[in-house]
Amino acid sequence: MESTPQVLVPADYLASLVNSIENIRTDVEKLWETNASLSAEVQHLKKISPCSRPSFQRFPKLPLEIRTLIWEMALNIPRITILSHLAMTRSEVNTIMESCQEARRRALEMRIPYLRLVYPHNTIHRKFRSGRNYINVETDTLYLSHHAYFPHNIDILCGQCGDTIFPKWAEFGSLCQHNIQVNRVAIPFKEWVDPDENKGTPVAPELAVGTADILRHLNSVRELLIVVGDSHTSGGYVPNRDIAFIPPRKQPYEMLENFNYEGDKPEDLILSLNLQAMMKSWDVMGMRLEMILQHFKEKRCESRKRYMEVDGLTAEELDDWPHFANLEDWEVPRVRYVEAVSETWRKDWLTPPLHWS
Repeated sequence: MESTPQVLVPADYLASLVNSIENIRTDVEKLWETNASLSAEVQHLKKISPCSRPSFQRFPKLPLEIRTLIWEMALNIPRITILSHLAMTRSEVNTIMESCQEARRRALEMRIPYLRLVYPHNTIHRKFRSGRNYINVETDTLYLSHHAYFPHNIDILCGQCGDTIFPKWAEFGSLCQHNIQVNRVAIPFKEWVDPDENKGTPVAPELAVGTADILRHLNSVRELLIVVGDSHTSGGYVPNRDIAFIPPRKQPYEMLENFNYEGDKPEDLILSLNLQAMMKSWDVMGMRLEMILQHFKEKRCESRKRYMEVDGLTAEELDDWPHFANLEDWEVPRVRYVEAVSETWRKDWLTPPLHWS
């Protein structure tokens, strides 16, 4: 009977091998635990991710008319487009158009207006344009996030004729004959300056206009949103994209520390809207600004009439003055004060609804 071969291993070496095996076993157990934890986290992220929802597999089987209505609804959802001289948000319409040929074809058929970055902004022919960034100007909100003027390196072009429709100061003016009106513009409170016709002179007429000229340049904006608070910013110059406008969570006197009530204002405004009432109601603040804009329009018409009757100037000559345009056809917008918060914050908290009637 043959004997089993034996290998003699030093005791210290054997102990080292046993310890190594135990360490490997411990590491494997930890890896299993980590893997299980990561797997659970991945499953959780899949559940909460909007992109992980099961697709509607029978969508292609729907009648063409219903699919077309669905695409139109998706393309016409009101959105917030953030504009600054540094950048603008990428259009969600573009994202929808990239989903399939059917969506792209329907979007092109709708002839939606679009934004374009222009490089450089001071060239006569405004060449070197970027691609089309589609925007429904008649339903969306243009948020001028850090200034009260429309960026000079961005044009809004008509989706029907391709001509520049906004801003009005684009070289050679606007050749577009379609009556396209901007629905809503949002401007930071700290950038807004009330117009006051008495402050302007032929030498410095811009002093009278304040920041209200943007409303005329964008073809009588229907609604003006004055944005208070800074909770939407990300710490840098460009704000977060996922913002929502909600009714301010605090009263005016708690948020508008540097608010001034000065200048030439209509007498009925001074009598009916005292400072104490304004600083306790955002609705009254909105009424105040609407009355100031209406008063500015009336004073501008009186000033132009006086220049024509007393100084013998023509309407065409007055139109050549910077910041002294005719405001007879200008429509005073509805004014609302809102606060900008991240969409994530809005989903985590219940706030009063903000109706756009």
